[in-house]
Order: sequence, then C-alpha cells, then structure tokens
Amino acid sequence: MPIGSHFFSFWLILVLPGVEGETYFQSEALRGLQLQPHAGTYFILDDNGEEIEVQRMEDKDGILYWYRRIFTPVCLTGECKMVDVGLYWYCTGEFLGIDVYREHLTKTDHSIFKEEDYDKLLSVLGNDWSSLREYEFSDLVEEPAEGVDGTSGATKKEIAEQSVEDAVYTTYTLWHLIHVGEKEQLAGRTAEVLNKEDIIQTLLQARDNRYRHFLLDMFALGKLNESMSLISLIVEGLKSQDDPALKGLAFRSLSRLDVNNSLLQAELAELYPQAEMNEKLQILSALKGADIRDKDLYQALGRDLVIDNEWFLIRLLDVLKQAPVPTQEVLAAANRLMNSDNPMVKKAVMEFIGR
Repeated sequence: MPIGSHFFSFWLILVLPGVEGETYFQSEALRGLQLQPHAGTYFILDDNGEEIEVQRMEDKDGILYWYRRIFTPVCLTGECKMVDVGLYWYCTGEFLGIDVYREHLTKTDHSIFKEEDYDKLLSVLGNDWSSLREYEFSDLVEEPAEGVDGTSGATKKEIAEQSVEDAVYTTYTLWHLIHVGEKEQLAGRTAEVLNKEDIIQTLLQARDNRYRHFLLDMFALGKLNESMSLISLIVEGLKSQDDPALKGLAFRSLSRLDVNNSLLQAELAELYPQAEMNEKLQILSALKGADIRDKDLYQALGRDLVIDNEWFLIRLLDVLKQAPVPTQEVLAAANRLMNSDNPMVKKAVMEFIGR
C-alpha cells in the first residue's frame, strides 16, 4: 500500500497502459476518461532544442489528448529528489492533469503532499500565465539554497504565492515542463493529426467550446486545411450571439475560406445585413477578389452604397465590381457617389462603372 494511502482516500492506486508501477495521486480531471495510448510516434522539442517523445492518447469517444512521463530530479545543489509523474494535456495544448508514480510528492522536510497541497499544485499548474514564467530556476530564492526545494534562503514572496508551501522547486519544475513551449508545439502536433485524419467532427460532437475555439484559431493561423466541418463551424461562429470569442475567431477565419463557394455566399447574404460595421469590413476583406454570383449577397452589398463612410464605400465598390453584371439599382447608387468630394471615392466609382 502506498505511503499515506490510509490517510487520504482521494489518492488512487492504478496501473495505466504502458506505465509500470502504482499511481499515488491522480488529478480529478483524469478520472473516468479511460485514456488509451494510440499508435504513432510524436515529438516536441525541449528547452534545449532536443526532441522528446509525447504519447498520443484517446478517450472512449475518440477525443485526442497528449501524455508525457517525466522522471526527473528536483534540486538546486546538494541532495536531489527524483520526481516521477505523468503529464497530460488536452489536444489544444492546455494542461489537463497529472499522475504521480512510485511515491507521493514531498516537501523540503520530506513530508508528503497533503490533499490541500495537491489542490494548490493543480491550481498553479492550470495557470498558463503564472509569474513562474518570468523566473529562472536560480532566481527562486533570495539567497543560494541547498537541497531539495531549498534548505536555506527565503523564497521570494511573489514566487511563494505561486507555489506549494515548502515545495517551490517542485512546483516550478513541473510548471515549466507543462507550459514553456509545450502548448504551441502540442497544438501543432494536433493540427498535423487533424489534417491527416477525419476526426474534426469528433471534437465538434464533444460540445466543448475549447475545441471549437481551438479549431478556428488553428484555421485562422493557417495550420488546418479547409473542410466542410470547418466551414460549418465558421458559419456557426459568425452567427453566434452568446460566444464573442468564437464569433471573433470566425470572422478572423473568413479570409482563409474559398469565398467563391456558393453555399458560403448564401450564408453571408443572410448574415451581412445584420452585421456591425467592423464585421462588414471583415466580410468585405474576405470577399475581395471573389466572384460574387449569389444574387442575395450582391443585393445586400449594393444596399450599403448609401452608407456615409467614404473608406467603407471604396472597399465596397472594389468588391461589387467583381460581380458578373451590375444591376440598374447598384449602378444608379454608384453614379450618385460621383458627387463625392473625395477623389478616392470618385476613382473607385469610375473603376466600378468601367469595370
């Protein structure tokens, strides 16, 4: 029986696939996921630019996660304590949880972590922007320290607040192994998988906004290939009334879509009239150079030729001139703009009429 297991019922004993030995602590977020390793070899780079392997995992629904087992010393000088943990991330690169193997994590005085210590540790590890990011390992105490987690030297106040009491080096080491560069790299590995395997719909079926945000962010960054699943997600985001972040990502993603797609133009025709001015500008940017063949979209755009915003009108005319044949209503509205005092507007009208 693991040390202390008779004191704390929340500590679990189990054997994970591919992991030898007992698990002395497991994050609550991991319980019930039933993660299983997936075939394949994947690598990210450590702080020294060396390749390290990460394991692709999947839950019972086929959702992708990442795992890495760490067996590392935690010390400054003198005595070092080996820490054996499993680190888990969502496929987005966000921290999910930890397993602790072999024995419980310990403090400077060799006492084992209590329940509140693990709670504090997980709270810190879940903070992607902890102040621990700003410090080097040797900066954690006011004076040089010796031994595990420092046996001399006072922990700096701002660091102590972001660490488990008497376990600053353990906290710092694990936080950096989880957060410094890993999130971006793991997100990139996930994008590579999604471009090769048709599992985007699996993420969408999870109804977890973290995956929706992640997919649109990766697409907007050019990391994901266009697909019908992503087009549908972007349209959903454009129409969102209760998720500003998703809506913003959807508008960012527009410029990477094939806006000549007739289904997409039909969706934009419905969306455009109700859009805010900044959203309309983003739609116009996405439509620049597009072949505007959807009649409803063309009419929706044309009705905005009365808007009193000269720079908006210039961009609007640039888009409208891509339509095959202008309507008489749009031509008449454009001609009225020839009375503008802005030479750039007049130039845009002449280019539109001359086509």
